[in-house]
Amino acid sequence: MPTISVNLSAEQVLVPDFPELVKEICDHQEMPVEALQFEVTEDSIQGDFGVIGRVLEKLVEAGAELAIDDFGTGYSSLSRLKYLPFSRIKIDRSFIKNLPDDEDDCAITLSIIGLARGLGLFVVAEGVEHKAHEAWLFEKGCDYLQGYLYSKPLPFSEIIGRYYSD
Repeated sequence: MPTISVNLSAEQVLVPDFPELVKEICDHQEMPVEALQFEVTEDSIQGDFGVIGRVLEKLVEAGAELAIDDFGTGYSSLSRLKYLPFSRIKIDRSFIKNLPDDEDDCAITLSIIGLARGLGLFVVAEGVEHKAHEAWLFEKGCDYLQGYLYSKPLPFSEIIGRYYSD
């Protein structure tokens, strides 16, 4: 089953009824909640931890997955990362674009991969544009890669035509 990634805003993670709305929409569209992966940025989880935690837990209980997007660019609270039900960390493209030549970007990326491994999370590298990025990231244990090396953003109709034609 293909996964649909949906970015959540800081406001959406503070709406207590959001998980129920997601379930209703999925039911109406005859789509399983398990097909959804919600992505939130570090900055969007800085509000009321109690509300955010309950909303995210309910989304996971409904079957969705959670990813923390653009990791390393916002206000990082490792305690929030530890206690919230994320399954993936997405390394921001700003750390990927100069790999493997920039020592600082290499160190930061390796640290994020190590942190994710220690927490039992998958790692996604954003902004992969060159074979050198791909080779280095695979060698260092990155689980998933996304970027223009594989595809530029496409309209829905083109995705369907490319990947789901009869």
